[in-house]
Amino acid sequence: MSWALAIEWNSPVAKEIARDISTISGLYCGPAAVGWVAAVWNTSMGRPYEYKKRLKDKGLFPDGPRPFHPDLPGFQTNLSDMLRRETNNEIKLAGEIYYRYSAIHDAMKKYEMPIIIRMLAPELKDGLHYATLYKSEKHHELHKLDQIQFYWQDNGLYKSNDGVGAGLSKTNWRNTGFGFFFWGAKRVVKV
Repeated sequence: MSWALAIEWNSPVAKEIARDISTISGLYCGPAAVGWVAAVWNTSMGRPYEYKKRLKDKGLFPDGPRPFHPDLPGFQTNLSDMLRRETNNEIKLAGEIYYRYSAIHDAMKKYEMPIIIRMLAPELKDGLHYATLYKSEKHHELHKLDQIQFYWQDNGLYKSNDGVGAGLSKTNWRNTGFGFFFWGAKRVVKV
């Protein structure tokens, strides 16, 4: 068994912040991801950060689709630039993109920072969805494909009935052999 953790984001304080964020009505997934990462970061730096007030401010976090990088016509501010803005230019999204389950697990294990995943929402009508991976568990059994389970935060679109908590969920076990996120994932890095 192998665990990968974004340590600060796996704390009781981080989980409480995730619950708070999931209660904000009408919050898009990109702002929820950025708000959670920024709130936990700012808290760990000992800096006050009014994440609920900021996330409700449509001037700072307008509704609409947004890319990882860069800004695109017809889209809102990209996630990386929003992270920089919300953390005093201390963290952003890395340039590389990960697709395979194993590569995402290994990157989080190596760097101990969260990874923002872009995927299809549970219902096709909802389009693409962002979730922030803060923990994963990989299980290896001889002569079998490795299995992986992801733990993530989002705006409440995914629900978990297994005690993980509001705004947090975990996946079922998945095979790592050919498992990938078609739309990719980017890790959070220090500037």
